Amino acid sequence: MNKPPAFQFYARDWLVGTARLTLEEEGAYIRLLAHQWIDGHIPTDERERARLLGVDLRKLRRIFVKLGKHFQASINGGLTNARLEDERRKQSNYRELQSKKGKARHGQA
Repeated sequence: MNKPPAFQFYARDWLVGTARLTLEEEGAYIRLLAHQWIDGHIPTDERERARLLGVDLRKLRRIFVKLGKHFQASINGGLTNARLEDERRKQSNYRELQSKKGKARHGQA
């Protein structure tokens, strides 16, 4: 099954959840979420995360003071945002259900 190219974005949840972030922190957060969506995680290595954001280590460390709490170590390596992984599971389950429904309509097992 192909990887879904997009994830659900809940505007109210985003605005409430990021209300205490600066615009720079908010931009870094959504960029990291986008990288996680594509790669399955973001790097644990600070230098790699800094490259993803296009900032130096000093700025990454300053930004990640607030953002770090939104990412946890993953069993598959890297760091992940649990809410985004929940959305990935929901989307995968929905696509699987739709596939089963389509096969059932066409008499496939």
